[in-house]
Amino acid sequence: MVAFYYRQQIYVRDFRASVTRNGVVEDGAQVFFNLNDDVLLENDNAPMYITLLQHDMPVREPARLNCVHFFVCFVANDGATLVGSDDGARLLQMSKDQVTYRDSEGKTAVVSFH
Repeated sequence: MVAFYYRQQIYVRDFRASVTRNGVVEDGAQVFFNLNDDVLLENDNAPMYITLLQHDMPVREPARLNCVHFFVCFVANDGATLVGSDDGARLLQMSKDQVTYRDSEGKTAVVSFH
């Protein structure tokens, strides 16, 4: 089951989750999840990024994202609003406790849910 709001998937922030890239904790990284345990990452600090990690899908960036900052984000639920996969980025492992992926620069990123 996926929650929708006017054809948009709802992602809720997990305030306890953290993101590490090559073993270094990323300051400012915000982790959001939906009912399918898909993950949306947003970082307002340089280098800024928005990354969408979904089961059995390429690592992508939403073309349009509406957020109530720090709490919830809405992502349109149609393929036209998703930018193609990040070149070279690859989802490695996804579970309820941890998500691991390799970004387009070849760095390993780990999202941990505490």
